[in-house]
Formats: sequence, C-alpha cells, structure tokens
Amino acid sequence: MFSGFTPGVDIEIEFTGMRPGEKLFEELSVDARTYEWDRVVKGTDRLLASSGQPAAEVRATLRELVPEYRPPGEGA
Repeated sequence: MFSGFTPGVDIEIEFTGMRPGEKLFEELSVDARTYEWDRVVKGTDRLLASSGQPAAEVRATLRELVPEYRPPGEGA
C-alpha cells in the first residue's frame, strides 16, 4: 500500500480533510437489474458479428444491447 515505506518513518501522512468537489460516498452507476447469462452471451455474439459492418450498424447494435449507450458526439 505504501510501496515499501513505513508511515511515520519513511513517509509522512497528513490528513487534510475533503477537497472541493470530493464526495463523501460513491454510488454504483448501474441500476438493480439482473442479467440473464444467455442474453449477455447472445448480445456479445451479435456485437462481434456486427464488427465488420459500417460504424452506424455497429452503433445501432450496441444501442439495442445497452440502452444507456450514447455514441461520442450524441450527448447525454
């Protein structure tokens, strides 16, 4: 954790408190959905099969599989 240094001997640790914009806790960025393994495998296969297609088709497949997906430039 300290790359071989001993706290208080080789390296000083100073607790400074929170920095501006720092959060007290982190939230998961996924919802509570559960995924069926078969669906994930089939979706991955579809995405791999579309890899040789035009970019628009690959993005359309990805959008079907991951509804939250937004291609660069499309905004949030």
